[in-house]
Amino acid sequence: MSQETAELLRSIRGVGERYERISVGPGVTGLCVPTLPAEVRQNFVDEETLWKPWGEVLKPGSRSTVTQIEFGGVPYVLKQYKCMVLRRRLRYAVTRTRSMQSWEQGQLMSELGLRVVRPLAILIERRFGIPARSKLLMESVRGESIMKVMAQEGGFSRLEGALPHLQEYFVKMAECHLIHGDLTGSNVLLDEENRPSFIDLDGSRYIRSASAYRRARVGERRSFMKNWKTRPEVDELFQSVMELV
Repeated sequence: MSQETAELLRSIRGVGERYERISVGPGVTGLCVPTLPAEVRQNFVDEETLWKPWGEVLKPGSRSTVTQIEFGGVPYVLKQYKCMVLRRRLRYAVTRTRSMQSWEQGQLMSELGLRVVRPLAILIERRFGIPARSKLLMESVRGESIMKVMAQEGGFSRLEGALPHLQEYFVKMAECHLIHGDLTGSNVLLDEENRPSFIDLDGSRYIRSASAYRRARVGERRSFMKNWKTRPEVDELFQSVMELV
């Protein structure tokens, strides 16, 4: 399964006929899925509002801002990445930006059948070939974070109902050698049927080496379980799932 994941990732990076290339003047280029509605695409690449704040703020941050926008009654999530210091930008000049990492991994996980927030369009600005600002348009995923669910009456029962789905997700991730990168209770949403969706894929990655993946997986488990140290009953619940992966 890991080899299949690697081949699929190469196909996604090769672009080919999967995505359409978009360009907004000198130094600003990107990709979008062919099914993106024309109205949404037009507004996404509008030069007058290209880097302006847009929509209802869901998550402010020092490196990026996440907002919710709407077109034709359909909600979308927009993540706008701020221009980083030159040292960090130079590093991204020879690696992938966080926005491109999120784009690739979101496409990869979606095609593998994992419930994640799927990217629909991406734009990256480059100055003298060095990445600067970027933005990522994504599907809007319905649900509440596990942290919010825990604080509600009946929240523990909802977590119990989510366990089979979470176990299926973690097993699939292990088979495909995929790491989420920031697996916290805030980045796992549960819908009305307690099915999880995973958001914030900036740190997600595929690891080819089996030994390197096992080490990374241990760290990811440890990070995930830190969320529940003050809730022993929840900690025990999730231990039962993580021990099987």
